[in-house]
Amino acid sequence: MPAKLKAEDLKQALIECFKDPGVTEVLRDEVLLPIVRQAVTEAVADKDREINELKEEIAKQRQEINDLEQYSRKNCLSITGLPEKQDETVSRTIVALAGAVGVELLPTDIDVAHRLGNKNRSGTRPVIVKFTRFEKRQELYAARKRIRSAELGRGSPITATEAENVFIADSLTKHNQSIMFAARQLKRKGKLFATWSDTGKLKVRVTSEAPTKIIKSLADLQKLVGDDPALEPAPETAEPGRASANRPDLSAAGEEGDGFRPVPGRGGSGRKQK
Repeated sequence: MPAKLKAEDLKQALIECFKDPGVTEVLRDEVLLPIVRQAVTEAVADKDREINELKEEIAKQRQEINDLEQYSRKNCLSITGLPEKQDETVSRTIVALAGAVGVELLPTDIDVAHRLGNKNRSGTRPVIVKFTRFEKRQELYAARKRIRSAELGRGSPITATEAENVFIADSLTKHNQSIMFAARQLKRKGKLFATWSDTGKLKVRVTSEAPTKIIKSLADLQKLVGDDPALEPAPETAEPGRASANRPDLSAAGEEGDGFRPVPGRGGSGRKQK
């Protein structure tokens, strides 16, 4: 019985202690709160790890999609500054332009060619050309620098003055255009020696003696030159396939986008489906 009384006394003493605000405050601050904080910290850390893993997976998938889209443009070229004529046939203009720079091009070498954007937009709309063979695409691309020195006489689609504004380049995805835009800004600032695209691959050199680096993201550029305002991603350009005011669409595409417009009865390449 004495032992039982002692237990009852102890129980009563504890009850009285818990009624004391000072005791409950110590228990809350020194015992309960640290346990809760630790549990919350661990739970948040687990969620953060999960979120970061998901972000990395999404970024990886977006990059893979961008790479596939860029590969689909392997046979394509973008031509800017080509004067726009009334009732023109773009493919014939491209054939004539190729002939002016010494490239033999037949109408059958062109899968599809068209202007980008709406007709009522100001300025000359760029042209996108998809060739049936990669070799022909490369021939015209290799001759692009001869446009300004070519003999542009009667029958030429452009004059010598107009040729000064004609540029032939890779047809890049919106994501890759954004990366190239940032790279060119860095070149103007002297942080890069050279930047260019090679059949859809974006390449840079930090100095004239430095090795050529392939870049796929703003983060790749940041690793080469450090922090710079040109490398701050805008929300609209956080993923491949989007452009924004900070990362202009260098293709100058209109509402129709910068791919090939679908034609009724034709596939994505522009060829007639049987």
